[in-house]
Amino acid sequence: MFIRPQAYGGITVDSTKLPYYKIEVPEPLPFKFKPIPRKYEPNSKPHKKIIVFSAIVFSVILMGLILSIIDSRNNLLLKLILLGVTWFFWVKIVRYFEAKEKEVDAEVKSSSDYIARIRNEVAEEKSEYHKKNKEVEESLKENEYQANMLLIDVNDILDTDIPRSLKEASTYISQAEITYQKNLYSQYWDNLDDAILKIELAKKQFNAVESKSKKYQAILRGQKHNFPPLFQQRDFKLNPIAVFKEYCRIKELGESNYQFAKIEEMRKTRKVIAAGFGSFNHMFNAQMNSINSSFNYFRDSVDQQFHEFKKESKKSNQDLEQALKEQKEYFEEVIADLKQTFQTGNH
Repeated sequence: MFIRPQAYGGITVDSTKLPYYKIEVPEPLPFKFKPIPRKYEPNSKPHKKIIVFSAIVFSVILMGLILSIIDSRNNLLLKLILLGVTWFFWVKIVRYFEAKEKEVDAEVKSSSDYIARIRNEVAEEKSEYHKKNKEVEESLKENEYQANMLLIDVNDILDTDIPRSLKEASTYISQAEITYQKNLYSQYWDNLDDAILKIELAKKQFNAVESKSKKYQAILRGQKHNFPPLFQQRDFKLNPIAVFKEYCRIKELGESNYQFAKIEEMRKTRKVIAAGFGSFNHMFNAQMNSINSSFNYFRDSVDQQFHEFKKESKKSNQDLEQALKEQKEYFEEVIADLKQTFQTGNH
């Protein structure tokens, strides 16, 4: 067993069957966020202007004081006045300086709060951006895993399950022919019953392929990937229609023989009533229509995938296109053969 925990979430798968097809993860959109200033530069810078202004005023006052002292050495009142004026100017200058410093501090604090808020907003945006990118990547990885598993399942059904069911049905039909030749009435009809059960099983397996293929196409639609079309060219050793035609041929042998037909009439009545059909022809037609529907789906799916993968794949593959064309022609031939068989069965 093989584990790919990073790509497939730790799910255990068979390494011999694990295809390495990928869904391309698109490049994330560039993240756009608000610019964050590294530091705040105050709009007003009064310090130098205040210092220069204070120096000039102080110089003028000091000069005037000196001149007044020289001219009026004995005028005490003038000295007091000059001292008061000088003190008044210095108090005003100091208070103005302090007020401006407080304004700058408040401005810096307010701006620091703004920068912190912007940083928090950008951090939240980045976190949400990375979270969304991670969710997208994980979703694509899950889809990639699901598509790989669907591819494995469908290939297993088409390559193993359906051929096995058809082979077993063919074996029961051959045994029915042998028991018919030996006039073993009950065993003959039992073999035919087992054969039709295997044919019905093959039909259910075709229906499973139909359901899985729809999921496969839905997952890959619109994605860049290197997955192949789901239906590749297959050469079934036992054609489902040929097996069913052989079943009808062997059954006609018993129906045309009075002894076999008499035994079957009693068995048929019980089976038809249990199955909810009104008559054997009704049951026969229902079986034919069911198989016809399954093969019609295959033909339509091949045609649809031919166009979708040609449009969505990274590059065109001429070999693959040719294979799909051959597959489409194959199913058209099968449908034509089925219609002919259906008309023969009604007669």
